[in-house]
Amino acid sequence: MAKRRMKKLSPLHLRIVDALRKHPKGLHIGDIRRLAVKRGDRQQHLDKRVRELSPYFVIDRPVRGRYTIYKYIRRRKPGEWNAEGVSNKLRSHVIHMAHGKCQMCGRTVAEDGIRLHVDHRIPQRWGGTSDVENLWAICSSCNEGKKDYFSSLPDNMMVRLASTASVHQRLAKLLNLKAGKWVSSDFLRSIANLTETQDDWQRRLREIRPFVRRLEKLKVHEEKRVTTHYRFPKRIRLPKNLAELVKRREKRRRMKAE
Repeated sequence: MAKRRMKKLSPLHLRIVDALRKHPKGLHIGDIRRLAVKRGDRQQHLDKRVRELSPYFVIDRPVRGRYTIYKYIRRRKPGEWNAEGVSNKLRSHVIHMAHGKCQMCGRTVAEDGIRLHVDHRIPQRWGGTSDVENLWAICSSCNEGKKDYFSSLPDNMMVRLASTASVHQRLAKLLNLKAGKWVSSDFLRSIANLTETQDDWQRRLREIRPFVRRLEKLKVHEEKRVTTHYRFPKRIRLPKNLAELVKRREKRRRMKAE
């Protein structure tokens, strides 16, 4: 594989990085505009300029009240750089493989009149690549909803989860990072589906139960629906080979059933 090189960043990009480094507690977009944009230089899409730093820098985005706060975490190593876009050929291939169906909600172009967009399953700022394995075709509603939802998640945590290949390990790691706090089924489903579509993500959650001390469950009434929340009461030491342990247990269970 050819070695990737960092694209030359503009003076504005470099001023944004400098401002973020000097303010470790983070800056909201108004602060960045005041500190990094020169007088008379209009930047209507300054948040986009910040996102363009993601292939080369880890920048966290916690939400405080009604503001998104941008926090500089670290510079990515050269092997982590990903400035590749999606070529027209690759975009056409991904759309073709979707067979006219949104790979997130299941609605179709023919029956529902949706428009498909090629999207990164794992966002580039979390280490996602533009390889075909990390691309899928989703409708406009799912695309916007996913962006809004993911923008509220802390980047440093999501980078750790996105780099975990096993769905079992990923779910357990999330619950461990959030130990003592209730985690919604919506969040867990998103994490389960980060790298591949999970038709029955709840089953993956049940399969880790024998290998954790306790997994608590809570029903929560939210407007017109009831959602399930889960948590580990306290942080535990997870087995590194959790996926293999689950696989062995399921194999023994099937053998007994036969």
